[in-house]
Amino acid sequence: MSIKFAFSQKEIDINIVTYLSGYFPIRKCNGLNDNLIIKTNTFFDEKNQKYYFFVILDVIGVMMYLDKLL
Repeated sequence: MSIKFAFSQKEIDINIVTYLSGYFPIRKCNGLNDNLIIKTNTFFDEKNQKYYFFVILDVIGVMMYLDKLL
């Protein structure tokens, strides 16, 4: 049995205006403080010919943006 592994990392260049959750009164986000990163770990099982992915996002609340991409 053999499993292959791959890793990828990319900076996300996103420039949106949103509101910060968990603060009262509600505060507007003024921009990015640090670079945002997306990382993926990919495993390929040669025996079963299947891929397995783990995606790590360095952000919160990306669902509405991912929906636009899909």
